Amino acid sequence: MKSLTFKHATPYLIIALLVSACTSTQHRDTKADQTIAVITAPHPLSSFNIAKAHFEVPKSRRDIMMFLSTTARIPDWMAYVEGVTVVDYIDHNNYVIKVRLDLPWPLRNRELVACVETSFPDSETVINMRNCPDRVPADSTIRVKGLEAQWRLHAMSRELTRVEYSTWVDLGGLVPATGFNLLLKNTTQSSLQKLRNLMQSSHATAAY
Repeated sequence: MKSLTFKHATPYLIIALLVSACTSTQHRDTKADQTIAVITAPHPLSSFNIAKAHFEVPKSRRDIMMFLSTTARIPDWMAYVEGVTVVDYIDHNNYVIKVRLDLPWPLRNRELVACVETSFPDSETVINMRNCPDRVPADSTIRVKGLEAQWRLHAMSRELTRVEYSTWVDLGGLVPATGFNLLLKNTTQSSLQKLRNLMQSSHATAAY
């Protein structure tokens, strides 16, 4: 299988992925307040909640895309992600990834197969991720049941980018939605703050 970097994309995650348009209840990041606000809301068709957040990074949109493109760095910031592999590469804007999740006891580890599609409307980069388990043959590993995730990168200026993120995931198996929803906000916030800190300090470029 082919392992390479995401040219124009993520996050999930993923996961867990793997954030969309913000609401008036979210606050704007400032130097005095570095906490990323995360809100959760019910999914219309699932008992598992949606998480949304936004933040700004003093980097160009291209720099952020280059950072997100390196699959080897995703486990450094995304909770419970053990590794990411590109299993079907169509082009820079369309590919399929397999994400290995190392979940805490008593949950069993899982894998996620997601299709990634990137578009460039106006001054934004939009990365959509959806569950597509049929693209990779299954084995004995539990598969994530559902995923809907989106990244939006908006260039505020040459060296300032607004990052918006939304994610919904159904881990499948016997994971109780109530317990998952209680952890969703803090887990998402922790992952995104790690991501932002790494972005701000990173000078690396993506490799192919």
